[in-house]
Amino acid sequence: MLRFVWGFTLFVFGISLVFWGLGYRVNVSDSFPKGIWRISHYHWDLDLTSLKGEIILFRPPCTPPFLEAKKRGYIGFGFGRGFMQQLLKKVVGVSGDVVSVTHLGVSVNGRLLENSVPFTYDRLGRKMSISKGKILGDGELWVMSDYSAYSFDSRYFGVINFDSIPFPIPIVEKVFMEN
Repeated sequence: MLRFVWGFTLFVFGISLVFWGLGYRVNVSDSFPKGIWRISHYHWDLDLTSLKGEIILFRPPCTPPFLEAKKRGYIGFGFGRGFMQQLLKKVVGVSGDVVSVTHLGVSVNGRLLENSVPFTYDRLGRKMSISKGKILGDGELWVMSDYSAYSFDSRYFGVINFDSIPFPIPIVEKVFMEN
């Protein structure tokens, strides 16, 4: 019986590695629909402006907001830098964009984004740090989810700097979603 369990475990692990290698990822967070996503292509251009509107996958840098988020359970375990899972976020702001964060939500170039009202406290009543808006500089991205108001995103950790995320940047698309 023990041989069967080990064999089955190795089989599942092997299949998982194959799917990982083919670019498939499982999203279990509330930021976007739960299900299977796939890396459709990679962004190789150093000009990040063409990323606007794309959903990207990135490993958070080991900065205080992300380390606190990991401690609070917003970010799960992952392999690589900081042992944090990769995040799935939509690029809503790029170099030159004006981002404003108010009690009404996040605006980019004067357009209020859906599901963007920042929460002062998380679901467990813990104080949230809210980012200030800014004019985005070269190599800076503002990432969010328009799917869920409860996403841990740039409202709380600010801009993502190009030099803190892996290059090339993986662009992802939905494959299978939970109903």
